Amino acid sequence: MAKDRAELLTKAAAQDRMRSEDARIRHERGKRRMNIILSLLFMGIVVLFVAFYEGRSLVDNIASLMGRLTIENASYKGTDENGNPYEIGARYAYPDGVNPDLVDLEEVEGFFSTEDGAPLNLTAQSGTVYIKERRFRLAGNIRLAGEREFEAKADRANGNINDEQLAMAGNVSINHELGFISSDEAVINKKSNQATFKGNVRLIIKQEKK
Repeated sequence: MAKDRAELLTKAAAQDRMRSEDARIRHERGKRRMNIILSLLFMGIVVLFVAFYEGRSLVDNIASLMGRLTIENASYKGTDENGNPYEIGARYAYPDGVNPDLVDLEEVEGFFSTEDGAPLNLTAQSGTVYIKERRFRLAGNIRLAGEREFEAKADRANGNINDEQLAMAGNVSINHELGFISSDEAVINKKSNQATFKGNVRLIIKQEKK
């Protein structure tokens, strides 16, 4: 009787160890898959910064047209440091008559590439570029989309080029074929490669496709 009980306890302990190991493996796999999703978002932020502030960028071109009251169908093209082309534009651009370092945009669209050449598309209802401060603001149905079901959305976003940081707020969501995360706010910092999500955070790691 005692021997049978000991065998049962040994078997139960072995099963507990197996369950713990399975849970650890699932956790590590989930972390790797979410890191892939966040790395795509980091790449999207990098090309967004490049498009605004490197080479023949949107800001450089707008700055040269500051004497005009309204710029219609403004579209600016360039090449990032990896040799990939990008284009960013707006239906209307309004240089501020009082502050020459501020430009308002309507119906913003952008077309970029990640480091490996995969396409990324950006849309937003409006935006503001702060030329001297090297930062920008986007608002209204912000959407950054790419391959493998990658899609990042928010109601508002503020980008700081010097800090390499993008802060998003309002119905923030990041979706990919590997997983999904949503929150009220998110701060993505490229310098530190860190992402912080706050308020009603929801995380789903999708099952691997067989």
